[in-house]
Amino acid sequence: MLTWLRSKIRRSHDVDETSAVAAANIESSFVSGKQERPRVCLIDVDEGIVEGLRSKGMNCFSGTLGSLVSVPNKGYESYHRTHDCLLNCRFPDNLHEYDVVVIDLQNKKTVEYDAHQHEHSHVTGHVQQVFMSAYPETRFDPRPAAAQVLGDKLQAFLGRETVCVILAAENDLVTYYPIKITSDGIKECDMIPLSLYGFYPDIPSMVPLKGIDTRVLIDTSSELGQLLRRHNASSKYETAFAHPIGWKERQRVESDDFIPLMAAMSGEAISYVHKRQKNCTFVFPVITDKKAFLIDLMERALPEWFPALFPYSTRFIWLKDEPYMLPNEEVLVREREGIRRAFEADLAKIDAQIDANREKHKYLHDLLTASGAELVASVQTFLLWLGFPD
Repeated sequence: MLTWLRSKIRRSHDVDETSAVAAANIESSFVSGKQERPRVCLIDVDEGIVEGLRSKGMNCFSGTLGSLVSVPNKGYESYHRTHDCLLNCRFPDNLHEYDVVVIDLQNKKTVEYDAHQHEHSHVTGHVQQVFMSAYPETRFDPRPAAAQVLGDKLQAFLGRETVCVILAAENDLVTYYPIKITSDGIKECDMIPLSLYGFYPDIPSMVPLKGIDTRVLIDTSSELGQLLRRHNASSKYETAFAHPIGWKERQRVESDDFIPLMAAMSGEAISYVHKRQKNCTFVFPVITDKKAFLIDLMERALPEWFPALFPYSTRFIWLKDEPYMLPNEEVLVREREGIRRAFEADLAKIDAQIDANREKHKYLHDLLTASGAELVASVQTFLLWLGFPD
């Protein structure tokens, strides 16, 4: 499967085309004048980025897991110690027909509590269900509950050749207290603990790490590698991920369906691509210039991996082939490739020299940190280095 994923960079593949949907509540999510494919659902992506992608011809729907709600819960003796809360998520009715879903989990917009926004407008039957926010809670987070709803909607999406992009954040866990309101009164239900990543049940194990020192693991021969390197210096991470382990010939081995793209300096993956059914899910850390990153990702990097999903972006990709290159372009491209290879070779050589030097003079650090026999050996080595006889 790893070979299959890497081959996506070099070859195109067929996807089933689906017919356009005529229903008004679905068509309203599309912007006239845009390319029909790919259909892109942007969840909690900043509106400036949404408009930037639309200006590039992308057919985008702007959705949300919901805003956090500042709830005015008071002390236990107050009449206002609890408030009813509803989800405020928004997803397209035909999400299963979309080609790309982008989910920004780093967006934590908060709004003030408005009682009118947390009342059912129309109730069918004799029961309505709400979540109870009670003191001492002062901020209701609807996103983990909405993530469960999103996960149900994504099931059919994952069964098609599609792409999911996740801008990762630390995993927020929320315990909800649902209540049922009936003509006979109010009934409290069992509490429900939910995760912000509830839409991604097969997510690799998360490692609670935060940091700013990052490195790119793929080279610049692909658009994605170039993109990650351009943004690496300004990246940080709020969580990391362990490489999934599976069984092969009765041995535990790392899964081939998981390719790390970036790592923390300690080695844990902070960005990766995960093959899930027919879907490929990309996870990225916190990127400072998110707008430039997502536009380049959608315009250049993803079309290189999935040309059939981006017919407009790849319609003239054959112009990059050697027979159609502009004057002098072939020479310049080869010169650039030579510079890149020489740079990577020199960098690898320097890295090897640094590692060897650290190993050679490791005893100097051991003088500060070691104890017992290890410290004695380090002192002996240090004295020999100063010129004292053995």
